[in-house]
Amino acid sequence: MATTLADLTYRVASELGIVREGVATGGSTTTIVDNVGRSEAIHYWKDGTAWILYDSAGAGALPQGQYSVISDYTASNYTVTLRTTLIAIAASDRYALAPKRFGLHDLIQAVNRTVLGIYIPTEDITTITTATNKSEYSLPLAADLDLRQVWMQTNTGDSDHNLWRELTAWYVQHAATGTADKLVFPVQPDEPYAIKLIYMSPHPQMVNYDDALNEMVYPKRVVYRSALNALLWYRDKTRSSEDWMMDGIRRMEQRAVETENAYPIRAPARAGKLMIVRDYVSYEEFEPNKVNLA
Repeated sequence: MATTLADLTYRVASELGIVREGVATGGSTTTIVDNVGRSEAIHYWKDGTAWILYDSAGAGALPQGQYSVISDYTASNYTVTLRTTLIAIAASDRYALAPKRFGLHDLIQAVNRTVLGIYIPTEDITTITTATNKSEYSLPLAADLDLRQVWMQTNTGDSDHNLWRELTAWYVQHAATGTADKLVFPVQPDEPYAIKLIYMSPHPQMVNYDDALNEMVYPKRVVYRSALNALLWYRDKTRSSEDWMMDGIRRMEQRAVETENAYPIRAPARAGKLMIVRDYVSYEEFEPNKVNLA
C-alpha cells in the first residue's frame, strides 16, 4: 500500500508526541463526534488537525486516509468541526487529532522540505526517438542535472520485449540558461528506436492528501527527517530552547541519520565515459559525461 501525504503528516505528528486517537460515535462530512473519548475544554482542538485513520466498513474506503484542519471544537457535545468537507464520518470510524502547535500546513511543509531533498532514479522512454541524419537531441530539463545512463531499444516488434541495449557513446552538450541541453551521439545511432534516459531527479512535491511517496523511499526516512524539520522550525519561530524541544531535536536527528544510513536510495551506476582522441573514439572511466578533446 502506498504511503500518502496524509500518512506522513500523521506519522510525523505522532513522532512529535502531539497526537490523540479515538473512535467516533457519530459524525458527518464536516464533523467528528466522540462522546466517549473526548473531554477537553472548549476550543482545545481549534486550528489543529484531524485524520481519519480507519473506515469502520473495513474496505479501506474514504474517509479513511483523509485529513482536515479543525475549525473548532465544542466541548458540550464533544464535536470536532472540520474546515474541509470529507466523505461522511460514521460511528466506529477511527480518527486522530493534533493541536495547533504544529498545524497541518506546518507538517506538510516539513514533509516537503524532506522529500524535495531526496533524489530518486527516474526513467524516460518517451522523449527521444532516433531519426535519420540526426545525432543531437534535446534533453528534458529534469535530465540535465544528473543523467546516469542512456539505453536504446533494439526491438520494435513487441512492446514487452524491447531488448534495451546500454549505450556508452554519448555526452551532454550544455546550453545557455533557458535552452535545453543536448544529448550528443558522436556516431549516428541506428533508427528509428526509442531512447531510454536514466537520471536522478528530486522527489516531486507532495500537495494533496493522497499524493504518494515514491516506493523507492523508505517512509521512516521521511518521517524522522520531517519531524526534525518541524522541531527546528518551531525552535526558530519561538526562539525557545525548552527541554522537550531540544531533547526531541537530538532524538529525531539521531533517528534520521541512522535510518538514512540503513535505507539509502540506490542510484544507478554512471555509464562508461566518452573520450575523443584525435581521429578516433574510445570509451573509458572518465568523469561523468565529459568530453575530452586532445
